Amino acid sequence: MVTFVTLCSIVLLILGVTQPMINIDARLNAFVFSLFGRDIGFDEQSLFYQSKSILDVTHTLIESHGWDLKTVGVMILCFSVIFPAIKLVLSGSFVYSEKIANSRLVRNIIFYLGKWSMADVFVVALFMAYIGFEGIVANQLRGIERNEGGFAIETANYSGLAIGALFFTTYCILSIVLGIIINRQHKKNNTV
Repeated sequence: MVTFVTLCSIVLLILGVTQPMINIDARLNAFVFSLFGRDIGFDEQSLFYQSKSILDVTHTLIESHGWDLKTVGVMILCFSVIFPAIKLVLSGSFVYSEKIANSRLVRNIIFYLGKWSMADVFVVALFMAYIGFEGIVANQLRGIERNEGGFAIETANYSGLAIGALFFTTYCILSIVLGIIINRQHKKNNTV
């Protein structure tokens, strides 16, 4: 059971950090203006599009010029990629190696690092950023539609969460379940 849950968690973590988490897509659905008495129109014009995964965001932050952004990038990389990967490898090894199972350091990493890995906090922050950006984009697009220059403009906001968010959220839940399973097995083995 632990092996299966660990393998599933590893796959979900890899997919969660490499696949896009958010797609930001703001468009002009229709833009019509009159030029020399003739209407000229454009359909489906992209104003802004960006799709980012956790690894894309960390790379962008680490490559930035400010130390504050570099620090945030390294923290996201550690708490969303490196620490969860270490925890999953140790969790998978915990069941099969008595030496690892008896290591106090390994037990602390498995049982306590998960609580401090901030993976769940990161997912909540991602959702909050999405909701905030969704409102900003919608507000900006409404401002464009209220133009006073006589242009006919229809805007659309196709922003949304991408598949990476689902994978990463599922990994977070499965990682918590894995910790509970291993903790129960450890307590059961030590009481027998």
